Amino acid sequence: GFTFYASLTNPDSFSSSVEDCTDTPIDTDDDGQFDSIDTVCTLTDRDFGANETISVGAKYAIDNYSFGIGYENADFEGTGGQENVALGASGTWGGFTLKAVGSYANGNVDGSQYAFSVDYAMDAWGFTAFYNDESGLETDDGEQWGSDAAYGVGVSYDLGGGASVVGGYAYNSTDVCDEVGDACDDIGGAWDLGIDMSF
Repeated sequence: GFTFYASLTNPDSFSSSVEDCTDTPIDTDDDGQFDSIDTVCTLTDRDFGANETISVGAKYAIDNYSFGIGYENADFEGTGGQENVALGASGTWGGFTLKAVGSYANGNVDGSQYAFSVDYAMDAWGFTAFYNDESGLETDDGEQWGSDAAYGVGVSYDLGGGASVVGGYAYNSTDVCDEVGDACDDIGGAWDLGIDMSF
């Protein structure tokens, strides 16, 4: 059947001093290598908050499938407006569940992002994998807003009695650079292992 959602919010705005800094590499000993950073910062009063935000969404589910769409429009003080449109779908076949979502942004941030995941359940075992890419999102200045590709896998085992052993690994390929900007590397990966308990 159908599920609908709609909301209108009008939060209070607020003013705050924002620090804008510019970093300039400096070659202090004239050897052709940057060995210092000259940082100049200024404070600017800016208004923040949204005049109003409108959100609507709809979902349709039939048998083992579901489809959804959402729309959001926000009018931010001092920075302009933002529109977001998202589409999603999911389906289950046997022990597999596949989910996918994509969205498009227009306003202070432009571009698209997408993600998908797959889950598989077999007896007491559960397996999952996901992929997410926000690299298509950019600000008005052309700077990348979202993260590069991120992906991961996970596994769980039901011990019974509300307890499960869970673990996973995730990797983020977004570059992080040093202060000079000439040495960049991926954020990298992380793993975790633990016990989930519910009563």
